[in-house]
Amino acid sequence: MLGVAVDGQPVRMPAAVMWDGIALLGKPGGGKSNSMHGVQQWACAHSNPDDSVVVFEAKGVDSFPILHRLNPRMRFMDLADARTPMISLLGEGDAWVRAQRFANLMHGALGDQQIGPKSRLQLTDSVALTLRAMDSPRFAQVCASQGVAVPATWVDGAFTLLFGHGARAGRALARAMACALDDDEARETVERLHGGVNERSGRPAVSDGQLFQLLNAPMNKMGLLAGAPQLTDPSRRTVTWERLLAHGVQLAINTGDPARPGVAAMGEDARRLVNALLFQGLRLQIGESCMGWQERGRRVRVFVDELTEITGADGRDEGGNVAAVEWLRSRGRAYGAELCAGTQYPEQIGERLMSCLLGLRTIGCYAQLAPSSAQIMAAALNVDPSQIRALGEHVMCVRTTGRDNTALPALTVAVPWFDGGHGV
Repeated sequence: MLGVAVDGQPVRMPAAVMWDGIALLGKPGGGKSNSMHGVQQWACAHSNPDDSVVVFEAKGVDSFPILHRLNPRMRFMDLADARTPMISLLGEGDAWVRAQRFANLMHGALGDQQIGPKSRLQLTDSVALTLRAMDSPRFAQVCASQGVAVPATWVDGAFTLLFGHGARAGRALARAMACALDDDEARETVERLHGGVNERSGRPAVSDGQLFQLLNAPMNKMGLLAGAPQLTDPSRRTVTWERLLAHGVQLAINTGDPARPGVAAMGEDARRLVNALLFQGLRLQIGESCMGWQERGRRVRVFVDELTEITGADGRDEGGNVAAVEWLRSRGRAYGAELCAGTQYPEQIGERLMSCLLGLRTIGCYAQLAPSSAQIMAAALNVDPSQIRALGEHVMCVRTTGRDNTALPALTVAVPWFDGGHGV
């Protein structure tokens, strides 16, 4: 159910058209989230037990109560709240497998401009060495004997190794880890990270200043995660995308301000980084686990309330997750993946992502008052820009596809109050 036409007749979209993606755009308060909740309610109500519905929700404080009422099976995860579960950023496997998975997530989510090949290796080495050391029964004793603080989490350990707490602390922790593990693998890892020792002088072969420059990019990213300790709190229950998709889940993830009072908010940069990592992790897991799902009638429906929250952009480039959105649009169907994504204004998301979003087969737009926004959306919907600027509250201009796969002309519809349970 998309809305009600001027003649009072309901306007419905064929369910099969969801394979081709849905884009929803509109200024704050215009009704975009209400429409998305309507599609989510329909998707949850028409899912098999082993299907998955995953919602990246930017306004959990407002939307969680609504989704709880509309979708009784929905589970909830709040990134800022350690009392809720967390998707593992490491996954399963030995230390090197988990470290490589994390480094690949960083690279995929952020792109080559932010995490290049060298940074990916440094992330892998720092995380793997930390995981190995923290699993060693000798590690705490060695740290105590050398006057080194034991890292509270694997993120803090990797951040320290990358000189996040200074060169002295980074080198001292690396020595303690190598001593606790006492094997060639650990010593080689430390040498790759910090350089060897000059045989003549006995001093580091690479100066502290040079290493700061070399480690700066991965250190900054790990610093964002280290500044949000609730994400990797050892007491927090974790689950992997692999296990969730294997069994089917209806999950809403709050990517914005905390949904519960008394929970400290995460910094914006840290929040956007972990959002990008989770979206990239889901995309990769769909590729690994869901091949052939369409043929078997299984689905994973992905909803992104606000695309700017998950792209991995840093202000200089569009972010690595643009490729993830493009993959879901072009190849997701074979994997049973359906995408419904939204944003406020088309100019917010960069030309490449905007082209991908407006290339989806169903586009719904609420009022866009800025002339540039109205022009872009009018071109996508093949209507006059004045029509987009004149849309009233909870009125949407929508273009979709018929059952015979032909594009239908855009319609202006009054959108029901899906948040109240009407019209689905």
